[in-house]
Amino acid sequence: MNNLLTTNIMFSLVFIVCSCNQDHSDTKADLEKDAPNSFYRFFVNTFYHNNKYEADLLDTKDATETSLDKKQITNNTDDADNIITYDNSDNIITDDNASISELIINDKIVGTGETPNIGDIVQIHYIGTLYDGTEFSNSYKENTPFSFEIGKGKVIRGWDNGISTMRRGGKRQLIVPPDLGYGSKGVGKTIPKNATLFFEIELIDINDELLIPPQNKKTVEIIKPSGLKMTIHKEGKGEPPKRGQKIVIHYAGELLDGTLFESSYDSRKPFIFTLGSEQVIPAFEEAFSEMKKGGVRTLQVPPHLGYGERVLEKIPEYSTLIYKVELIDFY
Repeated sequence: MNNLLTTNIMFSLVFIVCSCNQDHSDTKADLEKDAPNSFYRFFVNTFYHNNKYEADLLDTKDATETSLDKKQITNNTDDADNIITYDNSDNIITDDNASISELIINDKIVGTGETPNIGDIVQIHYIGTLYDGTEFSNSYKENTPFSFEIGKGKVIRGWDNGISTMRRGGKRQLIVPPDLGYGSKGVGKTIPKNATLFFEIELIDINDELLIPPQNKKTVEIIKPSGLKMTIHKEGKGEPPKRGQKIVIHYAGELLDGTLFESSYDSRKPFIFTLGSEQVIPAFEEAFSEMKKGGVRTLQVPPHLGYGERVLEKIPEYSTLIYKVELIDFY
């Protein structure tokens, strides 16, 4: 795989948030010129690769997903948790002097929803340590999640491969061999040459609207006969759910003046309801009955499809409501 890409490592002690739209033809000098003096400058790695890179990543992702499927031991569909866990105990390295040649994945929480596609914007928290436990980077301490475009060579290869099979809310350990990390060069005095790296990764979000640059946003607006107005940010995949199925969603609701009155994103816990059971407002029933898994939409809900004349704690009577909604899963 070494002949598929070369890695230009910036010998610095701080990281930079990688630009989601960085042209792969940019030179190291360009990056050094444009990079702000921030915590993430240390982590800029420009990968110049040929057209086989994305195909190789897809092959790796498929192989990893197949491997994880074989290790599945628990599928907890309890509405309160909806968490799947995997047993990867056979992947643990026990020899302190051992080196590895392949990426090792140990899942702690798998999370929910779809895995990211090549080109999606992912937001993560992470802790990076060396083999002896020395911590060299921690986004939690900075309270600054890290965002990048998956599968485009914006980060080390171990991250592209290891995060591409994660789901939102998932947590996993990545044990990254030198060839998929910083190789024989290392990074200054912080990461030695030929170092095996350990990362604790938490996938916070995929393609959150705030993470996507305006020039990459593709939207379609439709108005239903009922008066429901929908802006489609992401179509999703597969068939829409059927009446009687459990729907797993994230949503955020605002008034027309921008006042936030409710959000499942804040708790990072999806909301689950049964489609067709009148457990939610009519606009939700209509919208989710035609959405596909992974779909993201903004709903403008007229009063008769929302709460009508009812007065809630933060919602006046006859309010037009704005919801950002995402169909994570259904079963």
